[in-house]
Amino acid sequence: MIDTNKKYLFHNVYGEETELINSAPNDIEVVPFGWTEEAESNRNNILNQMQMGVSALPSVSFWRLEVVVPEEIMGDITIPSYTKPAQWVNVPVGVWPKEDWTWEKINQAILDLS
Repeated sequence: MIDTNKKYLFHNVYGEETELINSAPNDIEVVPFGWTEEAESNRNNILNQMQMGVSALPSVSFWRLEVVVPEEIMGDITIPSYTKPAQWVNVPVGVWPKEDWTWEKINQAILDLS
């Protein structure tokens, strides 16, 4: 069973994520994309429970609580209030420049998406 209080770092076992893995905070569950049947089964089980996929490696998935976005008025245009449902959200770190692969930047991206 996945834990909505944790974040999940998906990575390629042959990738360049060593620094991220070694410096991962305690609330991170490291999930390899690998070639063993056990690794594939574990990864697929987690992604199936999240009801999502990942588009880049490495990536970090986190549980975003339901968010009510208030009405916004921009000149003559009114954007009504709406609700973003609680759901798993993925941060595709692998599309960023490698020098940005830090927990500080990942956590900022998580804040921005929350």
